Amino acid sequence: MAQQTVEIFRIKSDSQAVRVATSITKSVAQGNAISMRVIGAAALNEAVKAAIIAGQFMNKEVTLRPSFEDVEIDERTRTAIILDLAIEA
Repeated sequence: MAQQTVEIFRIKSDSQAVRVATSITKSVAQGNAISMRVIGAAALNEAVKAAIIAGQFMNKEVTLRPSFEDVEIDERTRTAIILDLAIEA
């Protein structure tokens, strides 16, 4: 079985959920696994909305698996939330 590519979406507070959902849907159709990286409450809100909308586009149930990751931004360590998407087969 071939290794699945993980596409990482970096979601910002001004990301548009529908556009992100469209990109997620296209990437899943290409066989990629999806992970979203967010920092901040507004970005988290957009990421969750995008996951819900993508599930509706694909007519599939989407489950989010959250975790934390330390990332370096402007020479500062910030804690990002990583949302891995599990999409029903």
